[in-house]
Amino acid sequence: MAGAAPSAQAFGTVGNVWVPTKGWTHQNYEHEFITRAALGCHAGPTGDPVDPTDCFEDSLGTPTSETSSLEQITGRNPSPYDPESNWGGVGLPDQWPATEPAPAHCDNADYLAEIAGNHTRAVATDELLKCVNHARALFREAVEEAKPIVDDNGNLAADRVLIPAKRNVLRTFGRMLHTLQDFYAHSNWSDIPKPTEPISPFNPPGLDQRTPSLLFNNGYDRHAPGASDVPEPLSTGCYDENQPNSTCRQPVRVSHGDPFDDGATGSLNKDKGKIDPTTGRTSDPRTDRGKIHNNFAQAVRNAVTETRLQWQDLKHALNFTYGVNRGPKYACALMSDEPSGGGHCNAPSPAQQPPANGPCDTATWSQPGGTGHTIYMSYRNCTDRPVFVAPYGEGTNDNRYSYVRQCRNVPGGGGTTRWVIDAGYFPPEWPGIGNNTQKVVHCFKPWGGPSPAAARAASSAEKGTAAEPPCGDSFAQPGGTGTPVTIYHRNCLAQNVEVAPLATTGADRRYAYSSQCRYLETGRWTSWTIGPGYPDTPFPPENVNLQKTTRCL
Repeated sequence: MAGAAPSAQAFGTVGNVWVPTKGWTHQNYEHEFITRAALGCHAGPTGDPVDPTDCFEDSLGTPTSETSSLEQITGRNPSPYDPESNWGGVGLPDQWPATEPAPAHCDNADYLAEIAGNHTRAVATDELLKCVNHARALFREAVEEAKPIVDDNGNLAADRVLIPAKRNVLRTFGRMLHTLQDFYAHSNWSDIPKPTEPISPFNPPGLDQRTPSLLFNNGYDRHAPGASDVPEPLSTGCYDENQPNSTCRQPVRVSHGDPFDDGATGSLNKDKGKIDPTTGRTSDPRTDRGKIHNNFAQAVRNAVTETRLQWQDLKHALNFTYGVNRGPKYACALMSDEPSGGGHCNAPSPAQQPPANGPCDTATWSQPGGTGHTIYMSYRNCTDRPVFVAPYGEGTNDNRYSYVRQCRNVPGGGGTTRWVIDAGYFPPEWPGIGNNTQKVVHCFKPWGGPSPAAARAASSAEKGTAAEPPCGDSFAQPGGTGTPVTIYHRNCLAQNVEVAPLATTGADRRYAYSSQCRYLETGRWTSWTIGPGYPDTPFPPENVNLQKTTRCL
């Protein structure tokens, strides 16, 4: 292994290592530190004390593990020249010399409109969905690997069964996190271009999104993302190992960049910089794209928030798969360095479960740190049928926010769920929205829907035959009550947004058309037609007002 020439196509995994014929890596254990900041038992970026029932322990030398629970995911300062080095699950896709292929790093989905010789949108989308589906498959593999942790009697399995099963789950979960974290480093989701240069393959547009993407919606009770979920301008970088003669250096390709030439202009990656493993705060970005504005910091912030969201999703999937009585035992065993010690994981803390006797059909919430800090929400469904719901908040200037990444199927008859909403997942007008995320929204018709490209084409056609709608929301229902209604939204904000129609009732219920979220750049507009004759966008099952939209988080 000591003679292997490493790949370095991801957020950094190792330290500053010399590679013969190539140079210094200038990495800073970025994957490890992102994951520690997200899942460790410490105060986060906003100073919130982490719920001790919802973080991964990191005490070495326990009798039930050769490494701590946290280190089985994060590793500890891995080195390609130390055979005893601990790469953790999150480092495995970069472990030299057998690094995992492009889908594990969200590479090669490069796209730039109207540039001859570049990928078409369809080809780039296909490459991106390979990455999305790779992560989705690993998520499901982790859930399945967890099964032996709890035995047929509902108790933790013996250590000889529990320990290897836990190791497999955390390694697989870590490999998935690597892919998702790389999406934010390797794509233009979180960043902006150089404002002083024209858009080109060397300076591609940026989406400047400050919350995680809807693409990695891995929960068992949610649809698999497809081409309709990919924003038209979204791109990752072209990458291959044949540096410096890479085909990605062709002038029409959006390039990841040479991992050993941090100063190379035109590279899309934001892989390198310093990250505090406790707070997630960043400094000293090294790559060309990472140095623009706060691109590196924003990519890391989204990666930290995504990592926390995936842990919440995994806990929910364990409940969904193995039952709400067993699910918390699985989660406790994964987080605890000594899950069988004292039997505490056989009787998890009530804090790990939603209250069984909370108020019916409404959300309860708390925000112990005050505005701008983590929100804890629970929901209890006392109807006789399951509901599909997510947190919902209202901000200033008539803005509404639906956390559609957190749509959950809650069984009837008193079924419950719990959300942890990290400050990194708050809307962009934070902290004003902080104390207003207190309600839920029904995630309505979460399957199917037209592609953003089709929506863009429809908007262009509409512009040719109709006046441009006013800023914000407007609607038309020429046939009157009970007939199809068309909702328009024109984005006049300085921020690109994802929006969907929102239906409301007089009983303080609301329905977000969560499959219809569309990405709109500043100045663009789109429309949806809802009602009879439109199977993808029917009316909700009760009388509603359909005049507004919601931002999709």
